[in-house]
Amino acid sequence: MGELVHQFHVREANILAKASEHIIMEVAVKHGGFVAGGAVRSVFASEKISDFDIFFPDKSAFGACCNDLAKECDCDGHFKYNFTKTDSAWSYFTDRKQHFQLICAAFGNIEEILNSFDFTICMGAWIPQTRIGEFVFGEHFMKHIAQRRLCFNVNAEYPIASLWRLMKYTERGYKLPAIEAIKLALKIHDIKINTHEDLKRQLMGIDTIFLSALTDALGNLNVGASYDFGEAIEMIAKFVNEKESENLE
Repeated sequence: MGELVHQFHVREANILAKASEHIIMEVAVKHGGFVAGGAVRSVFASEKISDFDIFFPDKSAFGACCNDLAKECDCDGHFKYNFTKTDSAWSYFTDRKQHFQLICAAFGNIEEILNSFDFTICMGAWIPQTRIGEFVFGEHFMKHIAQRRLCFNVNAEYPIASLWRLMKYTERGYKLPAIEAIKLALKIHDIKINTHEDLKRQLMGIDTIFLSALTDALGNLNVGASYDFGEAIEMIAKFVNEKESENLE
C-alpha cells in the first residue's frame, strides 16, 4: 500500500494522550505497545474516539503487559481489571467509558501492522513512547480521510469483517468506489475457510466488538469440524431470528 510517512502532530498527540490516560495505557507503552487504527483516524477526522486498539511488537511483549496488569489489585486484593478475552484481543471498559483493546490477533512492528489493515483511512499509528507527537501514516491516510474515500487493502486478512466495518464507515459519510467494492469481493472469494474455527476467526477479525454476539453464538458449533456452509448459515439464521424476537419484546 505504498511508503509509510513519519510526521509530528503535537495537538493530536495531546488529544490522544489525554483521552487514553489510564494505567492500562501506561503499562502497554512500557512494553512497546502503540495505538493504531480507529483512534488515530478519529482524531484526524475530528470524530469521537470510540476505542484504543493497542498493538505489540511480539507475543512476549503482549504477555508481559497482561502479566503486569494482572498484578494490579484494589484495596481488598481483588483484580482491578476483568478483561473480556477472545482469541483476537483482551478488552476492557473503564469507569470513564474508555475502551481499551490489547490486540493479540496480530503482532509486529508498525509497518507490518499498518500494512495488514483493511482500509487506507485506518493506516495510522501513534507512538506514545516518544512524547513529542510522533505518528506513522500510510501515504494515502490523510488524503483519503479528507476525501471520505474507502480504499481496500488486498493484503488485509479479515475481509468478511471488513465488509461489516464498511457499513460503519458509509454511515459516517465515507464512499466506496466501485473498483474498491470489486477488490473486497474478490478478496472474500479468495479466503480459505476449512473449519468452523476459520469462519469464526474471519467474522471476528481484529475488532472484537463488531459481530461479537454472532461469533459467540458460533461457539455452539463444533469449531474443529470441517466447515459446512449449510450448517453455518442455519446457525446465523437462528441467531438473527432470536435477536429480532428480542427486539420485538
